[in-house]
Amino acid sequence: MGGDEDAAVEGLRSGACRSVSGLEYAALVRAGCQHMIANKAELNKINVFPIPDGDTGTNMAMAGKGILKGLKRASGERSLAKVAASVAEACVLTAQGNSGTILTFFFGSLSRRCGERCGDARDALDVAEFKAALEDVGAEMMTSVAECKEGTLPSVVMESTKHLDASHLGALVASWAKSAWQATEETPDKLEVDGKFILKGKGVVDSGAKGFAYFLRGAAALAAGGGAGDDAGDADEGKFKVSDTFDASADHDGSEDVALGRYCTEFVLGLDAGVAAADLVKVVEDHGTSIVPLVVEGPKGRTLGKIHIHTHEPGVVFAAARKLSATGALLKEKAEDMSAQVASTQSAYLDEVCAPKGPVKTAILASSLADLPVE
Repeated sequence: MGGDEDAAVEGLRSGACRSVSGLEYAALVRAGCQHMIANKAELNKINVFPIPDGDTGTNMAMAGKGILKGLKRASGERSLAKVAASVAEACVLTAQGNSGTILTFFFGSLSRRCGERCGDARDALDVAEFKAALEDVGAEMMTSVAECKEGTLPSVVMESTKHLDASHLGALVASWAKSAWQATEETPDKLEVDGKFILKGKGVVDSGAKGFAYFLRGAAALAAGGGAGDDAGDADEGKFKVSDTFDASADHDGSEDVALGRYCTEFVLGLDAGVAAADLVKVVEDHGTSIVPLVVEGPKGRTLGKIHIHTHEPGVVFAAARKLSATGALLKEKAEDMSAQVASTQSAYLDEVCAPKGPVKTAILASSLADLPVE
């Protein structure tokens, strides 16, 4: 952090901060990302839904690292709208997977709401206005994914923004983090798939939701006077603390993943003005499931689009997407075999559980019995 941002953090910690500029926003997002990244391994371990492929933490950490680089480029910027746009653009370019894409939806929507309220004349929003922006974002989170389910990241974001304390910025962040953690703890009783409460059966909370809760706990710890995520209160996990031998992919053969679309596929492209998220969906909707469309306005007027989709035909999806690109090219494309990821996760679990702990005594037994004559 620089001098101006340090001063903003001191004001935030004083309990007297009544507005949110680019400086306060950058400090909070930075602390949140650092704490989320620090918990990557646990988020991977508890990754049950939608596919137990052990990559939620990796995907959210990738988004967090991209955001940190975006904040570095925006260092010292006072405009909330500009910093929020920088965060959204960095996230859309680096995030991947369901959790990373939904995180991008959150930051993109918040950027748009902040930009609308700030306009061209203001660098900051008062805390009540920022609270209203968060409430608007929360209200649309359940549209971030087709057939969105309760007990997942979108519903936790939605619930966490309903009861925010706007007395000052530190209180808002603290109440937001508390609400998000409570909503995360309720996910095992809410996420139902084919008549089964799959998180409850595994004894874990939703991994994407917990990643977001970690993000907010990191921000709240900074506002309360700690470092970036220091003393974030994670020790109160109680019954949801997983053991070293927990395996989210046990009893999962991956056959249903193949039926829905074997490849987790994503692309990012530059868009001409006027292209909407619905236009992105139209070009890929016949080729897969779990479609998440995003359109994000960058800090310099650049419009970026992104699609996340599970498909059997990533090449066909990429070809269709290029028709909408402003340049005819894609800025990013990714296709991962989810069945192979599940198999890899199961193999890693066996390696971890079955590997010897500490020195191993070894003996060699030799026999000459086979060399003895018959008589």
